[in-house]
Amino acid sequence: MCFSLVVYYEPYPEKELYSELQWLTVAEIRTYGALMLGVDRERGYSAFYPHPIRLSLECQPGDDAIAWAKEFIKPLLIEKLREDGFHDPNSAVEAKNIYQSLKDISLPPVAGGPAYDLRKQVVDYELAEELFEAIDPEDVIVIRGVATYIKAAMLHFHHQFFEEALNTLYISLEASFRIVLGILEAAGNPAPTSKDAATFIRDALHDHRQIERYFEEDYERRIISFHPESRLGNYPYPPMSAEDYYDLFVELQEVYQYLLTGHVQPWRLKRAGVLNELNES
Repeated sequence: MCFSLVVYYEPYPEKELYSELQWLTVAEIRTYGALMLGVDRERGYSAFYPHPIRLSLECQPGDDAIAWAKEFIKPLLIEKLREDGFHDPNSAVEAKNIYQSLKDISLPPVAGGPAYDLRKQVVDYELAEELFEAIDPEDVIVIRGVATYIKAAMLHFHHQFFEEALNTLYISLEASFRIVLGILEAAGNPAPTSKDAATFIRDALHDHRQIERYFEEDYERRIISFHPESRLGNYPYPPMSAEDYYDLFVELQEVYQYLLTGHVQPWRLKRAGVLNELNES
């Protein structure tokens, strides 16, 4: 059984907006996002699809947090997962175990779900730890960008919501764009443009494609998708492809890796000759 344990969480100040629909805490977004962004895409793929349920416990953890979680938390979770449903004779609707009533999420093997398909060395844990430290819980733009990156991956598991998966990924793209503009402003550019942002990412990732604006093709597809009527045409449904999602998902991973930690994929450095120069020096 896979589970996460938030041992300390301090919510946003009261001035921040409250949403009844938000179900991941900032701490969870930070953790899941760091692991997803730290995946080595040449070795595998990883996306989180957690149950939108949590158990709140008031307890003092032991000295060894891992051993304590296995001995104390795991049995409680298993009990809840395996709990039978019950029927209230005064209710027209049968009340069930909330974990088992969520039909779109598989239960873990310990509660009768399918066996895990385990892979090794898919996550670069050193990079994931760097990403975790770099994700500032109080940086609203970064948290929004990472949260929508996680949610897009969840949506893409359902073919009927693939369009919504790409739309959600566009929000993550917009967040990355705003982060880049902030970096350019801090560097002395008082009014950075989309072209400036595109040039910044192109140079940072050693990508020498001629891009006029920041992810220009994705920007146009987003306009078509979000606006039923636009200068780019009117469509009964937006003309998208699965490749649009997959390409942007991988590209955003690299963008966030760089923006948060300065990490650039080794194959890009090698192709640009930077890796050889570093080895020689």
